[in-house]
Amino acid sequence: MTVPSSAARWIGRTQPERFELMTRWSIYFIFALPPFLALSMISGDTPYANDWVLLYPGVTAVQAILAARVFVPAMRVYSSRGAWPVRRMWWLGAATLVSTVVALQVYPGRTDVLGIGLLIPLAAAVMAISPIPARIRTLLALAIGTGVAAALVQLAIGTAPLKVVPTLVIATFSITAAAASCRMSGWMMAVVWQLDEARVVAGRLAVAEERLRFSRDLHDVFGRTLSTVAVKSELAAALAERGDPRGPAEMLEVRQLAHDALREVRGVIQGYRSADLDTEIAGARALLRSAGVECRVAGEGLTLPEATAEAVAWVVREAVTNVVRHAAATRCEIDIRLAGERCLVRITNDGATAIADPIGSGNGLRGLRERLTARGGTFGVESVDGQFTVSAEVPLELRQDDVS
Repeated sequence: MTVPSSAARWIGRTQPERFELMTRWSIYFIFALPPFLALSMISGDTPYANDWVLLYPGVTAVQAILAARVFVPAMRVYSSRGAWPVRRMWWLGAATLVSTVVALQVYPGRTDVLGIGLLIPLAAAVMAISPIPARIRTLLALAIGTGVAAALVQLAIGTAPLKVVPTLVIATFSITAAAASCRMSGWMMAVVWQLDEARVVAGRLAVAEERLRFSRDLHDVFGRTLSTVAVKSELAAALAERGDPRGPAEMLEVRQLAHDALREVRGVIQGYRSADLDTEIAGARALLRSAGVECRVAGEGLTLPEATAEAVAWVVREAVTNVVRHAAATRCEIDIRLAGERCLVRITNDGATAIADPIGSGNGLRGLRERLTARGGTFGVESVDGQFTVSAEVPLELRQDDVS
């Protein structure tokens, strides 16, 4: 099935990127309102002074487009992922000034709707830069100051004070509410990105903690033995140089120490390689939840032969590790069930990435497939519509040494 390019791009995006895209388009629709409001003012019974009225919706539309172009990078500035759009802000300031001048020409001071004509471009400008002020009170002061400025402009051109009061109240409330709404969108976007970064860090910490535990165990088991081997080897070399007959006996002890160390290392590795299914499922659930991934398990508590349960546990471990390390998932489902003489395992997450050969791109999945297929099992992966699925079939009569 061929996936359309737009759908493929959507599937390839992470959850924060999807949220940012939807937020951006919702803001675009908000910025599309000012031109329509300006057009509605000249299409009704609203009085105007001259033919400049035909220009007013046009400059308002241009100013709204520039405002939307400023808001998107401003939202990234708020979440510390971008630079200030200085050049776009200058263009927006110029377009806002032109729109204000046109409004003054179209709706002179004696017209009651001049306040609305001034409000439309001023509100769009404040909304555009609302994510940039560091403090919310700075934004509120800017919004209130803009409403006061619109009222002062009306007073300066001779508008009666009683007609200015509605402008002051409506403009101050409207601009403040619109700016606060846009600021909230920027804040939500920043929170989403921070949560995604925390999820990635949690996954890395979990992997790093496991590596640290493994290295600590190896050091505790193997470090002392290697130190003893080094000392014994030096002693044997010194005895051999002096022709002391105790040299061969010391070397035999070194050999025995090496054999003991090898056996201890194999025991440690076997402890890591052998996996208890219930323990592995519990660990997978905890790891996924710590990474912000919802986990659902079906088939927990099945009674399986020891070798089969260990093989299934390996599938769960490798699949969940890939979800945490490589996928931008929000949900993971683990399904384990019996079908005749085989155990079926299916692990699905919604964080598929665009990889041509998922198995060939990493050693873990490839090695797991080789081991299962060599012992009569099957293993495969599938990525469809953003869903990444790891599936395996393990024979119930699998021997213990088949998975060692």
